[in-house]
Amino acid sequence: MDPKARTVICIGDIHGHISKLNKLWVNLQSALIPSDFSSALVIFLGDYCDRGPETRKVIDFLISLPGKHPDQTHVFLAWNHDFAFAGFMGLLPRPLDGSEFKDTWKEFEESEEREGWYKGEGFEDMHVQGRRWAGKTRDQFDSAGVEFIGSVYDAGSTFESYNVPHGSSDLMKAVPESHKKFLTNMAWVHEEEDVCIETEEGLKQCKLIAVHAGLDKRKSVKDQLKLLRAKDTSISKLQQLNGRKDVWNMPQELDDKQTVVVSGHHGKLHVDGLRLIIDESGGYADKPLWLQSSFLLRRSSATPISFPTNIFISFSNFKCHLITQRAMAQNPRTVICVGDIHGYITKLTNLWLNLQSAIDPSQFTSALVVFLGDYCDRGPETRKVIDFLISLPEKHPEQTHVFLAGNHDFAFAAFLGLLPRPWDGSELKETWKEYEESEEREGWYKGEGFEEMHLQGRRWAGKIKAQFNSVKGMAYKGSIYDAGSTFESYGVPHGSSDLMKAVPESHKKFLTNMVWVHEEDDVCVETEEGLKHCKLIAVHAGLEKGDSVEEQLKLLRAKDTSISKVPYLSGRKNVWDIPQELDDKETVLVSGHHGKLHMDGLRLIIDEGGGYPEKPVAAIVLPSKKIIRDTDNVSS
Repeated sequence: MDPKARTVICIGDIHGHISKLNKLWVNLQSALIPSDFSSALVIFLGDYCDRGPETRKVIDFLISLPGKHPDQTHVFLAWNHDFAFAGFMGLLPRPLDGSEFKDTWKEFEESEEREGWYKGEGFEDMHVQGRRWAGKTRDQFDSAGVEFIGSVYDAGSTFESYNVPHGSSDLMKAVPESHKKFLTNMAWVHEEEDVCIETEEGLKQCKLIAVHAGLDKRKSVKDQLKLLRAKDTSISKLQQLNGRKDVWNMPQELDDKQTVVVSGHHGKLHVDGLRLIIDESGGYADKPLWLQSSFLLRRSSATPISFPTNIFISFSNFKCHLITQRAMAQNPRTVICVGDIHGYITKLTNLWLNLQSAIDPSQFTSALVVFLGDYCDRGPETRKVIDFLISLPEKHPEQTHVFLAGNHDFAFAAFLGLLPRPWDGSELKETWKEYEESEEREGWYKGEGFEEMHLQGRRWAGKIKAQFNSVKGMAYKGSIYDAGSTFESYGVPHGSSDLMKAVPESHKKFLTNMVWVHEEDDVCVETEEGLKHCKLIAVHAGLEKGDSVEEQLKLLRAKDTSISKVPYLSGRKNVWDIPQELDDKETVLVSGHHGKLHMDGLRLIIDEGGGYPEKPVAAIVLPSKKIIRDTDNVSS
């Protein structure tokens, strides 16, 4: 037996939760011996999309792994959600028996009306699961009492992650070619002939079969594997990717063989002998993403692997280590929240250098960095600021970067025509009515494209009559948003439609992909009572204290552009305090926007600069709550 057998890692359903995946990966790197991690076989058990808000970022992360970890082997299994996503995109192989995809509809046609199957472009030659995935279900809640997100697959969040309304055929164009290639190449099953497992009888060499849901215990294993290897798409619903009770147990013919069958899919953590089901989260936002590591539990017959930061669990005759994405108290992940930048590239670069100097290198390298919005206007170098932000993922690939939309960025995107269409089907020009009495005084934009422009885009590019902003004590720069400096940074006169052509596509993509809110389930914060594990909500201005938090978050996640002035991006006194319903919950609410540095319990407002040329740009570092400024002399 090889005294240094290979480490095998199997990762459960991710379901669009990029923050959980990032944390899990960081914890895995910390927990494993570097040589074991760098050469590991990593099997992702499927369901990368739907439910969570960031399917696009999850697939970007997965695609990046072979380049970042070239000595690892990565296997990406297809699960029922990924199969359906590929089915909608037209990426499934043709049925081997020569039948048509529409032949798969018959078995479930009685559900078509209730599930609201997709009937748009291309549906005539689409697998039934693709039509169900992009459909609009009439039911409001699933069997677990959770509200559906668009379809029976909860695919609405996947459409949103690509900035496309749920059920729109525009998704077929919005998904990058690299993502289409990923979905096309997913395996339906993975088999390894020699995997080592530690049992009470010692180290055993086993065959490994990894398949999303499992194998039907009543049917021939050989025939099932043949079907999975061939990717037979003539079947309406594959039990091995979709089944429940029928694929839960180990197939009878494998009972007396040294074979591990590992799956996700079931929303459970279950280990029974060599039958492993690793999907405790099930795609729910409030449950952790687990990793089963590893099938090599001993590097030799005498030396067990050490997992000093992880939970150790024993199940019957099988010992396993489980790693969750939940941060460990003794080594919590660093979170950096950066306040409003407002076009000051020198301040931003100085702040970044100070952060690098002030934070331990290992913590800085893997930090979650949340930019709180307002990248443009007032300062002279908006273009260079956005160039800097766009460059960060490549320069710091192990960090996670979140770019919130501020009210200024929202207005910039509105002028460029980059906002999503209102979800209620209304026109963007309907947002003008509420503030039309201000049109003349604020000199709203009336140039090319104004007829289909959101109110804030027209205000942003307008020419205000007043010359001096008495509230801020400074002269206006073109418009009420001080957008003149942004136009100038792209070499265009203020208010000119030429800006629409002058802004590079990479900047348009950045502005399109900004999020309105970011939520983290487990962030550590130092308090007088010690280190606390909290939920983090980051939103540019804040949340209204008297309204339902969940309703506000729902609007922010959906990017509802039917609203004339989004209070969570633009409000002042109404969003200053923490909402009443969060008073007794461990929730950090962090914002910028207010031109103040304010910390009251778990309510954090980080905008010391406010766009003033003489004031610093600041960031807060968690868990310590240390404030770092561009003006600090960190080395002193």
